[in-house]
Amino acid sequence: MAKIESLLFFGALTILLIAVQGSLAIRCWTCSSDRVPGCTDPMNVTYGVDLTNCDNERQHSPYLQSIAVCKKAKQRVNGNLVTVRSCAWPPPDNRGEGPCSESSNPSYIKMEFCETCSDKDGCNGGNTVTSTLIGLGVPALLVMSKYYF
Repeated sequence: MAKIESLLFFGALTILLIAVQGSLAIRCWTCSSDRVPGCTDPMNVTYGVDLTNCDNERQHSPYLQSIAVCKKAKQRVNGNLVTVRSCAWPPPDNRGEGPCSESSNPSYIKMEFCETCSDKDGCNGGNTVTSTLIGLGVPALLVMSKYYF
């Protein structure tokens, strides 16, 4: 019986550790309102806007060494207001200009608003590490309490 209890305990612990590791990578909304109607402000996810794992995006470029943040910008593009949501990478050691720098935009794009966040998935509120832990931790505790208490 002790072997089954130990197996259940280590199984629950393994699942919890996998969930924590996967939740450390930030996921951001990636869309542009000129192409996806749901990307406007406020956002409407029923248009098929998905969260993107920014670590997967970083693998495409060896130059992106910093930790990703989520970025939401409102820009005037040829006079039209466009909301753009994306992953962004601040310069290492905060040198130079950050993800909301207007200097990297062409002259026909005027930044009206820009913000970044890194404390939760999706600048518009997604699952956080805390909610993931609670969602998996409570069932794990219930299983353990049945066998240990």
